[in-house]
Amino acid sequence: MKSTLLELIYIIAGLISVMTAVYALNDEKHPSPKGTALFWGLLGFVFIAGKYIPDYAVGIILIVMGCITAMKKSDIWFTAKRARIRT
Repeated sequence: MKSTLLELIYIIAGLISVMTAVYALNDEKHPSPKGTALFWGLLGFVFIAGKYIPDYAVGIILIVMGCITAMKKSDIWFTAKRARIRT
């Protein structure tokens, strides 16, 4: 029961991340929509499928996410601010 509930929570977190990726990609005023969408999409993928893919693949995905952030190709805070304004 506990593991099923935990898996469901991870899937919900992944879906929220994927929704954020779609939201960032469709936002015309976003300064870097592709990088931000890639970051959130990868995070969502790890949350949803992380249990079923090899550990090294998750590590590579996390390194790619770190590179996206280090190169400033993702503006995570812009997405969060825009979401608060619209609600």
